[in-house]
Amino acid sequence: FKLKPDYPSHALEKGREGVCLVNYTIETNGKVRNVTAVDSECDVWFRKASIDAAKLFVYKPRVKNGMSVNIKSLTQPDLKLSGTISAIKYFEFNEK
Repeated sequence: FKLKPDYPSHALEKGREGVCLVNYTIETNGKVRNVTAVDSECDVWFRKASIDAAKLFVYKPRVKNGMSVNIKSLTQPDLKLSGTISAIKYFEFNEK
């Protein structure tokens, strides 16, 4: 389950669109922790909304060799003025 970020009102008033790459860990229970924005890939206008939305994401736990495992993930919503997210890029890799 991924919650769409709320479009920041200050960005809407100024007609701004943007993206924010968010980094986090998916725990063995499917909940998200350690949510941060990747500074070099985050429009400051969308940082808080993207982080807040990612904190509420819930995933089906990943299983490896019969055991639930933590997964590191990156998500990048592309926020548009129409109030839609035109694309969400999603990447994951095993936590070491």
